[in-house]
This record gives sequence, C-alpha cells and structure tokens, in this order.
Amino acid sequence: MSSLLILPVADHLPALYAERQTGGDIAVRRDPLASILEHIKRPLSVILPGQHVTAFMTDIPAGVRPRDRLNIARFAHEDQLATSPDRLHVVVGPEDPALTYMIDPIVMDMVIARFDPKIIAADFDALSGLEADALALMDRAVFPGKLGRSVDLDWVGSEIDTGASQEGLTVLSDEVVAQAIFERLEAGDVLNLRSGPYKRRVTVKAGPWLAIAASLIACIGLGIGLSLAEARAKRLQAEALTVEATELYTTITGQAYGFGNGRFGHPEQD
Repeated sequence: MSSLLILPVADHLPALYAERQTGGDIAVRRDPLASILEHIKRPLSVILPGQHVTAFMTDIPAGVRPRDRLNIARFAHEDQLATSPDRLHVVVGPEDPALTYMIDPIVMDMVIARFDPKIIAADFDALSGLEADALALMDRAVFPGKLGRSVDLDWVGSEIDTGASQEGLTVLSDEVVAQAIFERLEAGDVLNLRSGPYKRRVTVKAGPWLAIAASLIACIGLGIGLSLAEARAKRLQAEALTVEATELYTTITGQAYGFGNGRFGHPEQD
C-alpha cells in the first residue's frame, strides 16, 4: 500500500494524507486537497467520512448466487432507509450474515473522478482495529467497527483540538491513525466500496493535455457534488441515530415505536 487519503466531511477543511516511506516509516500531512493532489503516490486508498455510509448485517441463505446476494441485501433493510435502496450503491461481504454497506452513487462518482483510488473505505471500518469506543478524527467522531458509524463533532458536544483530551472521545496522533488504517488495508480486512459497477479497471493512458482537462472538469464537479454529499451525510447520520434510539426504546419498553408506516420520518416522494 503506497498512500491513503482521509477526506473531511466539509470540503473546505484540510484532508489527512499519509504515505509509506522507504523502510516502512509513515509520513503524514494535513493540507487542502488541491495541495495534496500534487504529491499523491499510487496506489491510493481513500477513506470516506462514515456519515456517507450506512452499515447493516444481512442474513443470506447458503448457496445463493452473487447477483442474488446483492439483491437480497439491497432490499432487506428497506424499512430503515429514507430512500429507495435501488438508488444506492450496495456492497455485500462474503460471509453469512453478510456485512452490507450502502452509499449514494453521487459520492462514489465524485471520489473516483477526482482521485481514481484503488480502494474506497468507510472510516469506521478502516479504524475498527483500534481499541476505542469513540475516536475524534479530524472534523468528526468515529465509532469504530464494521457496523460502526460517524457523526459530526457537534453532535457529541465536542470540538476538535488535536492532541487534547476530549470527554468521551479518544484522541490519537495522525501517525497512529494512519498506521492503524494501513495495517487493515494491507491485511485486506476492509470492505472495499469500489466494487460492482465501480470496480477499478485498467485504462489506456491518455496524453497530458487530456489528463489535465479531465482533472479540471472533475475539480469543478467536485465542488458542487461535495455540497450535495455533505447534506446527504447529515441526513444519514440523523437517520442512524433515530434507528438507534428506536431500538433502545423497544429494548427497554418491549414496545415498538414509530409512525404508522413502521419507521420514523417520511419516505422520499418521487
């Protein structure tokens, strides 16, 4: 693994970039994306804010074909989504129950257009090797685990202050965070979101001017797309907390809680 890029939730904030150096040492830096792009080494892995990714475990019968596994996972959790599952990019792990991640294709399109990484992973998955219940990472709080989640720091009543102790959150150095992610990536322990229609394919190299033009178009599109993705990320984390609260209420009272359609809120209207 050559390098990794941890994206911020808000596109105006610095990203965290790390790369392996000769001898195994890790160099890290926090800079605006435009500055980092000039120095990226390949192959690259991009770590997404967990607010963009919804995680489930799906019961799938043995012997089901890969295509059918995907369809089962796509609609198994429909009642817990605020949008139709056929509008989402779905990735299913090989196990049973199967780890299932869902993400808006807009986010995938933006990341691939801008960075063309080999691996795209959720931060809570990439950090699940760390023994921490809640971790302060850049502009968010991450609850590590394959079924983890991430929320904005102000949702947990904290403000980022690198190196300082925060109540309820573990604060680690960028070097420790990068090392933990590198180890999981190199062991193949993350669920790569770049699969199915987004699987990376070998392409013919284009001339330098075509590459520059493509990069400019991607940069323009990314500014618009990130704003849409950030708004969706906030909605996803609100939905995740609502589901968590519903499950807690049912556990304590033994009663289901929700509106008449079996979920909180209202489904999107086409």
